[in-house]
Amino acid sequence: MRAGTFLILIVQADRNRLNNKGRYNMPLRPPLPDPISEQATAVQAAQWLRELVRFVGPGFHPDTPFSDYVNTAGGSPSFTAAQCEVLELGLKQAWTILSNAGVDVYAAALTAQRRMLSKEF
Repeated sequence: MRAGTFLILIVQADRNRLNNKGRYNMPLRPPLPDPISEQATAVQAAQWLRELVRFVGPGFHPDTPFSDYVNTAGGSPSFTAAQCEVLELGLKQAWTILSNAGVDVYAAALTAQRRMLSKEF
């Protein structure tokens, strides 16, 4: 395949993801992470934390209540009350599991953020 043909395929694939208004058909935010089980392993808790960072974004901090996150465009809450409840409970469970396994939650979250920002997520 010639280089020009490859470029055309990339452009065509990119156009296929656009809606009729010229915007990408991609969700604004990944789905809310599924609740974590109290019996989850440290590996599962770390995976849940990575999904949480992906959901919240690179501005995530383990000490920030989810109700404190706001949409900078309009100042409205980023999460509904129901989402905050699920996320707070999940973070508490993940924190307990990871801490009991000797994993630093701050370091794990920071690693997930760095991967997200470098697109290695």
